[in-house]
Amino acid sequence: MMRVGTLAAAPPVPRLRAGRSVDPQDFERIRRRMMLEFCKWDPQVGDVSTLCPFPLILAQSEWREICAAAEAMTRETLAMEDRLLGRPDLYAHLGLSRPLRRLMEHAPHEHLTPAACRVMRFDFHPTSEGWRVSEVNSDVPGGFAEASAFPALIAEHVSAASPAGDPGAKYANLLAGVATEQGGAIALIAAPGYMEDQQVIQGLARRLRERDVPTSVTGPQSLEWRGRRAFLKQKPSGARGGTPLAAIVRFYQGEWLAGLRRSVSRRPLFVGGETPVANPGCAILSESKRLPLVWEELA
Repeated sequence: MMRVGTLAAAPPVPRLRAGRSVDPQDFERIRRRMMLEFCKWDPQVGDVSTLCPFPLILAQSEWREICAAAEAMTRETLAMEDRLLGRPDLYAHLGLSRPLRRLMEHAPHEHLTPAACRVMRFDFHPTSEGWRVSEVNSDVPGGFAEASAFPALIAEHVSAASPAGDPGAKYANLLAGVATEQGGAIALIAAPGYMEDQQVIQGLARRLRERDVPTSVTGPQSLEWRGRRAFLKQKPSGARGGTPLAAIVRFYQGEWLAGLRRSVSRRPLFVGGETPVANPGCAILSESKRLPLVWEELA
């Protein structure tokens, strides 16, 4: 595990407790709503439920500590990415595939494709030595329904506690602002056949449509780049044909993009594009689990 440098040297044991279980009938209604309303299509794997029938409760002071640590590590992660953009000699140490290395080697000489917005997910764990972080999902982080809708539904059956926030709504609001500013539809791309990925972008698309944002759930092969701007080959729901996209939500792993056939244009998702992307392709640099191996090289 990586030590959280922004926390005290000898922090107290995190105060995290399990609340009382929700009534089974109430929980079954929550489970059904998660599937039908919030695109949580994998509530069970084998005989194991992926939704917990009781809340995990933190003190507000603990939550503020986690938030401060996550914000500090976000700044550090972005700074490391910025350093790595000028160090293509380290990409092999990060375990980047050859196609990805070829894509990112253009970054120092050509502008990066802009970010529509940026989201990361840090995985915190309570330990006897305080909070510790195992990894950051910085390329295509998910879990919005589990972190937004599910706590809100559980909280209806819990006294003296409330959800910590609604990251799904915040993400949708940011993207809706980009759509308004840029003028156009938003394409949400993910790999077909992966239900866990499709449920994330379908849930986000539903939130965007609630905000009157024209959307299209599709794949990278449906993008057409004219110059530096992205267009959809098919007309998205609620959008006029032939208009450029306002933004692209990329829930398609960088490694998978690099492995697509050459007829699929993926380079503008990383460098040289003008259509904003969330998350931008440079996120693959900090997604690597080998990132700690090159810290000393980044000064």
